[in-house]
Amino acid sequence: MWMGELISMWKAWANEGLSDYEPVVVVLFTLVTCVITYVVAGFLCLLAHHHHHNHHGLKGPLTAIFITTISLIPGVRAYIQQQKGKVVDKLQSSVKSGRENWQTELPRVGLGIGVIERLELEKSKDVQWRGRCSGTVYIDGSESDGHFSLINEAYSMFAHTNPLHLDVFPSITRFEGEVVAMTASFLGSREKASGGQVCGNMSSGGTESILLAVKSSRDYMKAKKGILNPE
Repeated sequence: MWMGELISMWKAWANEGLSDYEPVVVVLFTLVTCVITYVVAGFLCLLAHHHHHNHHGLKGPLTAIFITTISLIPGVRAYIQQQKGKVVDKLQSSVKSGRENWQTELPRVGLGIGVIERLELEKSKDVQWRGRCSGTVYIDGSESDGHFSLINEAYSMFAHTNPLHLDVFPSITRFEGEVVAMTASFLGSREKASGGQVCGNMSSGGTESILLAVKSSRDYMKAKKGILNPE
């Protein structure tokens, strides 16, 4: 009984206090208060997460708060989703159009020497990249002269080898070991401070090399400095 009376008293007090304001002002004030509360609560949660994972700097949390806040503006979230949809549709359409006339089943009859003609035809559709691309291919020149010719000849000599079989292909084992040793020397493997602990392995490309470097750094920091939650 007393609870109902308390609620009635509170309603009367609130109505009397807000009677001097327009309804639209009350509604806007409520919305703004909710947004501010949401932002502050999100900021505190991000700070707690930030502290728990030993992060440095507030750039990440502040950026996340900014993006979350502007997404609350009417129309902004819908616009972002619309732009994302356009990008996805464009990527999907380009992939589908690029797969027209693809051969998706093994031919019943082998192509024989005709496969070379097929390869040449498909290669002719590639972009003329020499001297025009950055970060794609790092060697310029004619494929029949100079450095290109040397690389093609070297690759052809070892195209049918498997470095997993060390006893069968000791030449490949030596080449990989020498490349690792040369790289290690750049990192101070010959210095006394290294203790002879610089090592490495061959990778199949730039992306894999970056992943291995990040993993090595993570494992080293975990073992030497006790960092369990890296950035």
